[in-house]
Amino acid sequence: ALQIIHCLVLDYLPDDVQRLRDKGVKFDALDAKVYFALENNFITSSKPHCSFLYSCFMGIHYSDTVSFITFKEGQLKLADFGNAVHCGTVGSTSYQVTRYYRPPELLFGSTVLTPAIGHVWSAACVTYDFITARPLFKGRSSEDQVKIIVDVFGYPSYEEVKAMQCSRPRVHRCSARGLAKFVGAGFNEKALALLQDVLVYDPAKRKTAAQVMRHDYFDDLRKIPAPIRSNNKPIPQLEMEKWRGKSLECDEEEEPS
Repeated sequence: ALQIIHCLVLDYLPDDVQRLRDKGVKFDALDAKVYFALENNFITSSKPHCSFLYSCFMGIHYSDTVSFITFKEGQLKLADFGNAVHCGTVGSTSYQVTRYYRPPELLFGSTVLTPAIGHVWSAACVTYDFITARPLFKGRSSEDQVKIIVDVFGYPSYEEVKAMQCSRPRVHRCSARGLAKFVGAGFNEKALALLQDVLVYDPAKRKTAAQVMRHDYFDDLRKIPAPIRSNNKPIPQLEMEKWRGKSLECDEEEEPS
C-alpha cells in the first residue's frame, strides 16, 4: 500500500546556539532582545501564520538551544519541530520540555501547560542562555532541577502548589535564595527585573508574553531610527512598529495576570 510520509526540508547551517555557547560565544545584547521579542511575538499573535509558527515553537521549548541554528552573518532560524503540537490538543509531560527550560509545574507533576503560563517561563530561561552563554537552571537530573528551583524560589506554599495544579515537591524545605543572588551582581538590572516578572511559581502571577513586551528591557527595540544589530543590519521595520507602541495586537484578548 502507498504510504505517505510528510517531512520538512530545512536550510543547512553550520552552527547552533548550543555549539556557540560551548565555545563561550555570547550574543550581542541587542540580538538577545530581538530573539526574545520574536519568541513572545509568536506566542501572542492571533494571525494564522504566527499561530502555525507558535505550534512549531512549542517544539523548540520541548527541545533546547540545539534547535536554534545560526548563520555566521547573525541570522537565527528555528529547527527540530519533532514535538510541535497544536496548543490544547494534548496533555503535557515533564519530559516534553528540556530540563533546563522546564517550568516548575511540570517538574512537580502537572500536565497543564499553556502559552501564557508555561512557555513564557521557558522563553525567559532561553533568553538568559542567549545573554550569558550558559543555562540559568542547570540540573543534572529532574530531581536536581527541582532542588535548584526550590533553592532559588523557596519551597512553594499551599496556594502556589494549588495554582500550579501539581503535587508538593519531595525535597527539603528551605527559604528562597532569590533570583538576584543566584544570577550574581554583574547581571543586567533590567534583564533581571524582566526575569523576576516571569519566573514565579504561581502561573497566574507570571507576566504574559504581551505584558513582557512592554518592559523597559525592550526600550532599545522601540528607538527611532531602528538600532543596528551585530550583523550591521537594522531591526526589521515591521517588528519595530509593533514594539514602538509598547503593545501587541492581541492585548485585548490578553489573559488577566
